[in-house]
Amino acid sequence: MTKNIIKYILNFSLIFAFLPVFVFYYAANRTIPFFMIIVAIIFFSFLFIFPKFLFKTLTELYYQTPFKCLLYFFIYIIISSTICYFCGYYNTLTQLLMAITGGFLLRCIFVYIYPSLVIKFIPLRKIIKFFMVVYFCIFIWGLLEFIGAKYNISIINKLVYFFSNYKAEDLSIVIESHSGIPRIRSVFQEAGFLSKFIAINLPIIYDVSLSRYKILNNNILNFILKKSLISLTWICIILTQSPIFLIINIIITILIFRKKILIILKKHYISATIVFLSILIVGIFIGVSDQNITNENFLIRITNVIKAIPEMTFEKLIEVEPSLATRIVCYTILFLVFLKHPIFGIGFLNRGTLLHSYMTSSSIPLTPELITRFSRFNTATVVNLTTLTELLSTTGIFGFIFYCIFMINTIKQLNKVKHKFYGLEYVFVNALKNSILTLFILALSYEQCFIENHTFFYPGLAAAIILVANNSSLIKRKDVYEH
Repeated sequence: MTKNIIKYILNFSLIFAFLPVFVFYYAANRTIPFFMIIVAIIFFSFLFIFPKFLFKTLTELYYQTPFKCLLYFFIYIIISSTICYFCGYYNTLTQLLMAITGGFLLRCIFVYIYPSLVIKFIPLRKIIKFFMVVYFCIFIWGLLEFIGAKYNISIINKLVYFFSNYKAEDLSIVIESHSGIPRIRSVFQEAGFLSKFIAINLPIIYDVSLSRYKILNNNILNFILKKSLISLTWICIILTQSPIFLIINIIITILIFRKKILIILKKHYISATIVFLSILIVGIFIGVSDQNITNENFLIRITNVIKAIPEMTFEKLIEVEPSLATRIVCYTILFLVFLKHPIFGIGFLNRGTLLHSYMTSSSIPLTPELITRFSRFNTATVVNLTTLTELLSTTGIFGFIFYCIFMINTIKQLNKVKHKFYGLEYVFVNALKNSILTLFILALSYEQCFIENHTFFYPGLAAAIILVANNSSLIKRKDVYEH
């Protein structure tokens, strides 16, 4: 009886703790306290109810996984941030403590540790099933959102609004004002976040869907899931109307299927060339001939940027492409901050008045978006960040190096143990390694805050899998799951 109760509790914890970090890391801010409470309750439950088990898990994590790199990083954060505090970079001691505890300890380490606490009780196959079903539900929800908005189906629109996690005044963003076509965002706060979620998880979606192993026990449901998931994924990528992530997802797809693509090109290079040129010509023709095109159209935006390259300045970039300019201006100023504070930075998560003064006093012009933000807030807490520029500016070169060591070790160790798994588990572990690599590259090159929960959830899941592999003999093959 007791074992069954524990089993049900852990299964519910899979939903209520995995789901927020897995899905709602881009949800509206009001979901974050709920997530924090759930993670804290689960973590401290293990602390008080199963202290020996928690201590054993932490010890295994330290000696067998890249968790030690994360702990060294945390110690560095404490030291460097304390130095920055005494240098006067933080406004108050409370700001320093909140950055270290709320910013790093709770969001990063707890999220990282949690998968290792439950994976011994929840089989990896069940976690794989959970991932794939969640993908399917997110994409179906996005498709329903598009149909309801496109054809103004009241019952669907009300259903989407009822279960949405964003405010009523934001719901209008579903319709792209320039094209008149709905931009889907499913459970996420905006369409771009859904596109990024897909990019990070695309290796898992491809590998598991195309594997010869069953995901669900029911043959009909398994057939529907495996045959439709990739199609739904690309429908959602297109309907988000996010040109950057459309390109990124195409590149990821080419890299994943590069061997098969090369074989096809070698055998049918003439046909492949004709098809490629035909698609290119048709795309250009549609883009040029469409009477509804405005200066905000993606094709026109690219053309404007290319035309402006010979005389490219920040002022010209702001004029022709203000959205891109906002990111470039932020990244440039953050890098200049790093050059002024290369060792310890300005303090972990210290993006307040100090950074605000750098941005407003810089010779680099601000975009209209940044001017509007600074007129509403007296801080720079809402500027566009990449993990690269954020860590360099707030923790210095050593903080950035610690992060890179942690992520690279995670990928290397996961790759080392993947051969201890068979069947669907092996497919998933190998794909998870590629997803973490994708996450790492995107974090360095595109807008992503360092403390976003998924930054550490995926490596945390990898650490849990590494523990399973190191503490078990070869995982037994379950041929019953094969087709």
